[in-house]
Amino acid sequence: MRKRHLLPIICGLAALMLTSCGKEPPVINFGGSWNSAQWGAMRVVQTGDHVAGTYEYQDGRIEGTVSENKLTFSWWQNVPPGASFDAAGKKDRGNGYLILANNKNSFEGQWRFDGDIQWRDVWSALRKKGN
Repeated sequence: MRKRHLLPIICGLAALMLTSCGKEPPVINFGGSWNSAQWGAMRVVQTGDHVAGTYEYQDGRIEGTVSENKLTFSWWQNVPPGASFDAAGKKDRGNGYLILANNKNSFEGQWRFDGDIQWRDVWSALRKKGN
């Protein structure tokens, strides 16, 4: 008698474990206003795992995808407003990654020019207060 009552409980727990194991962790939010020592003021908008934003230096733009605490992105600059990545010259576009700190108030990563294998330099920023 006891064994029959335990079977539904065991099956229920097993089903719960299987469904929760396959779920993705929640996406961390890079959205907001940032101050970058390298690139000036940054404004980032995030919808789901997609990120788009701007940075002050040479009217730069970024666009990318967030996975866990990492933003992988393309950047481009020195182009008219609304112009795409492909409109920028080879030395005015590239890619990079940013890792959001555990406190979610800073990030640091690296960038490189389009086609380069080696990373060029650090890309870091602090979240502006009130974001």
